[in-house]
This record gives sequence, structure tokens and C-alpha cells, in this order.
Amino acid sequence: MYVRTHKVKSATTPITICPISDIQWAGDEEDIAYDLLEAHVDNCLQHPTPLFLGCGDMIDFASPSNRERLLQAKLYDTAKNVIANATKDLVDDLYRRLLKPTTGKWLGLTQGHHHHEAKIGELKDGTAVMEDSDVYLAKLLRAPWLDEMGVIKVVFPGGGVFRVLAFHGSGSSVFPWGPLIKLYRLMPHFHVDLLVCGHHTK
Repeated sequence: MYVRTHKVKSATTPITICPISDIQWAGDEEDIAYDLLEAHVDNCLQHPTPLFLGCGDMIDFASPSNRERLLQAKLYDTAKNVIANATKDLVDDLYRRLLKPTTGKWLGLTQGHHHHEAKIGELKDGTAVMEDSDVYLAKLLRAPWLDEMGVIKVVFPGGGVFRVLAFHGSGSSVFPWGPLIKLYRLMPHFHVDLLVCGHHTK
């Protein structure tokens, strides 16, 4: 877990915290509510000071079980290279299509369940430079990396602090209040003003 600080320039500056999570981008607009997501990002950017907060699963590759199966498959280096290149392409595509205008306007980005190593470059000797896809996206967005869970302290001039806990989340529930129970169990353990959890679509 990381603790990050975001300093607000003026005590009278209005800020809008804009959570965005579980895009699960796989390259096809038909797979997600693309138009609604695009409208959401545009709407957030209309605010005077939008501060985005990502809670993981920005791309849809690969789930924990998929990553385990790929490790067990004992793939050739060529196949691993193709997968790593495809992973980077997914992140680049999501960034270019939807998230580029948000660059530099982030409180942080957490790790989700759906991620994979991406080939982000190559050394002179031909060795691949690899990086986790979520970490790579955070760097593109100039978003502080929060790992699996992070606390962001939004600090105002004069000493006011607004604390946000962000994490991806886990588990499932058939009831719409299921995620609230998980947050309720966390509440006594953190001195924060806002809890933001991804994973659940309720």
C-alpha cells in the first residue's frame, strides 16, 4: 500500500474526484458501454479541477486464472513476445482513444485483477524491457502508482486534509448492497473520509 499526497493550490479551488474503474478494454467498442464511458470522461473534464482515480481492470487481459494457465503452458519466447506486445497495444489503444485528455489529472491508479506484462521496449542487446500493464498505464497518465491499495491525502492550503482510500476490491454478491458490506468491514481500520472500490459493477 502507498500513501500519496496531492496538494491543492488554493483553498477556494473546487475539485471533483472522478473515479474510473473496470473499463476492461479489449479493443472492441461493442464489448463495453463505450459511448457512456466517453461521455463520462468528457463530463469530468468540464469541471474546473477534475482529479481522476483509477481502481484497476482498465484492460481485459489477463485474469489471475488466465495468467496462471499461461505460466503452466510453457510457451516459447516468441509466443510470450507476441502476448507482451499485444498487451502493450491494448494499453496504448485505451490511452489514445479515451484517457489521453486526462493525463496529469490523476490522484492515483491501483492494481486490478486483469493485467499482464507488457513489452515496453528493448535493450541494445535485444533483451525485452517488460512492465506490468497497470504500471505502464499509470506512467502514460502521469498517475501516482498506488499498487493494490492506496491512501491519497488531498492537502489544502492552511492545513485541511481530505483522505481517500482506493483499492480494486474482490468477491461477488447477488445483492446490490454486497460491496457496501465489504467497505463497512474496512471502515474501522482506516482514518479516511472517502472509500473508493472498483471490481463491483453495482
